[in-house]
Amino acid sequence: MNAFDEYIEVLATRDNRANGDYNDPDGYLTCGKCHTRKQYEVEIGGKMRKVPVICKCEERERDARRAAEKQERFRDYIAQMQRDGLTDTKRYYCRFEQDDGSNPRVTTVCKNYVTRWAEMREKNIGIIFYGPVGTGKTHMAACIVNALIDKMIPAGVTNIPTLLNRLQGAFSEQRQDLIEHLQRYELMVVDDLGVERNTPYASEQLFNIIDSRSRSGKPIIITTNMTIDEMENAEDMQSKRIYDRIKEMCPVRIAMNGPSKRTGIANQRRKIAEDVLKT
Repeated sequence: MNAFDEYIEVLATRDNRANGDYNDPDGYLTCGKCHTRKQYEVEIGGKMRKVPVICKCEERERDARRAAEKQERFRDYIAQMQRDGLTDTKRYYCRFEQDDGSNPRVTTVCKNYVTRWAEMREKNIGIIFYGPVGTGKTHMAACIVNALIDKMIPAGVTNIPTLLNRLQGAFSEQRQDLIEHLQRYELMVVDDLGVERNTPYASEQLFNIIDSRSRSGKPIIITTNMTIDEMENAEDMQSKRIYDRIKEMCPVRIAMNGPSKRTGIANQRRKIAEDVLKT
């Protein structure tokens, strides 16, 4: 008897009977819950022996446990990447479920982007959210990120001021390492384009960030208070280079209009405060 047959022989002696299990008419141990066999017949040394196997409900439990463990490892991986200080961790709480329904067309486009992510990734299709302050640009972009993370796709949110501050205090090699680190995310949201100071240093670093993302072949989402016209009619050459690259990477352009959501939230809080103070 070879080593494999010896292993099967030992396996055949194991009892995997649980409370409620029974033997079917052919004598095979059967699960009392899902009613699928918990034994399989194999030949050992010229003899047929019944060896234990898992039933369908145990198989589902095992697969669910493995999926949960895989999800937990992925969450740990994302959390580790977020500890670099480049990403905006408070944005990882934004969810489509929080949508107030004020702009269903935008919500549909964003959800479709997630649903068709494989195609968006393959064709390197990004999005520009543009419009006034407080219209929900960052929120919707972050909703896409979190929906992709739920699908175990590395995605992140950062913003221009954070990036420039980190890059300013770093040496040349460190700056490149920080920029390259962002390319580990399959989707990267760069928030608040246009709020940076219009200095040669800021323009140079911003171009490096956008150019590096372009060369990575991975999609980017941009949010900005600027209009498309302002991007297309930038005055200085460096800004033109930056915005031309962004427009090439982001063929999906979503205008976010309407009243400021922040103003509405502030008004609600003021009304609550007034009611409390009256009591």
